[in-house]
Amino acid sequence: MVYMSFELFNYYNRPKVERQFILDEIKTKGVEICEKCPEMCESRTLYAYGKPTFGYGNINSPIMFIGEAPGKWGCGVTGIPFTGDRSGDYFQKMLKEGLNLQLKSVYTTNSVKCCPKDNRTPTPLERSNCLKWLMAEIIYVQPFLIVTLGMSATKVFIPETEQFFKVHGHDKTLGDDGEIPQIRVDPLDTSKGRYKWSDMVPHNAMLYPTWHPSFVMRDTPHLEPRYLGEFKRMEKMMNMAFNKWSDKNPGSW
Repeated sequence: MVYMSFELFNYYNRPKVERQFILDEIKTKGVEICEKCPEMCESRTLYAYGKPTFGYGNINSPIMFIGEAPGKWGCGVTGIPFTGDRSGDYFQKMLKEGLNLQLKSVYTTNSVKCCPKDNRTPTPLERSNCLKWLMAEIIYVQPFLIVTLGMSATKVFIPETEQFFKVHGHDKTLGDDGEIPQIRVDPLDTSKGRYKWSDMVPHNAMLYPTWHPSFVMRDTPHLEPRYLGEFKRMEKMMNMAFNKWSDKNPGSW
């Protein structure tokens, strides 16, 4: 935590036992028995973990990373996001070199909790069906910075995104007075309702879309210096968001 301000470090160490207990209950009594997506119920049994996955890490972290879905050779085997495969190793490398943090120091999760067959991209309906689990994680982690890794995760918050380069690297504010005051349950059907940010989290937060580690590692390795720079930028964004929106009273938790 050498890069974080003293105030943010205090926030990071706030009491967490009760919130962790609730998230564990959501995982075992909700996520792991969910059967809303027939294809996902079948595909998740094809991989070693064999059931839906959930977030991992420090629920006191001011930063939350959201990926697309469990990878068949990584999280689909270990049950822990960004572990067990080359993409996970690369993500952890960026965390270490860019923020001097380990995987257990931040909170990582996926927008979809089941491993799709052959690592296909989740459908909008599958993201919608999983949204309540992701929103529960946000409620109990209450991050100041959410980093979406890739197009699929970004569409949860900016569903109209069709060309990722138009949103990549551009931070937006989550909150009543920000660009994203709410998250739609179903981007194609507004009658299904919305999650209002201020009803879930008592402070605003930043959303920062960036590439998925597998894209940089596999397809565009020449972008690694820029990618690493984006991870280094996250330190400043975390501190700026905390100092701008926190009541700076970690003892209230």
